Amino acid sequence: MHILIGIITAIAGLVWALNSLQNSGVNLNAFNPFMWLRRRKWEKSLGTKPMHALTDSMEVAALLVVAVARE
Repeated sequence: MHILIGIITAIAGLVWALNSLQNSGVNLNAFNPFMWLRRRKWEKSLGTKPMHALTDSMEVAALLVVAVARE
């Protein structure tokens, strides 16, 4: 029985600590590895130039036509 009380106390202490951290302004999503991977992927997509992200050949051709027309 004392082991069960210890486990419940440890879980309650962890919940209390996480709640206190969140109330003090710490973003708990920063500790989530899946959220970190998603945020990293988004930052990498924002860092690339739109010209380098083209996958369709029609879009590339349109880009070349626009580039020639501008000059």
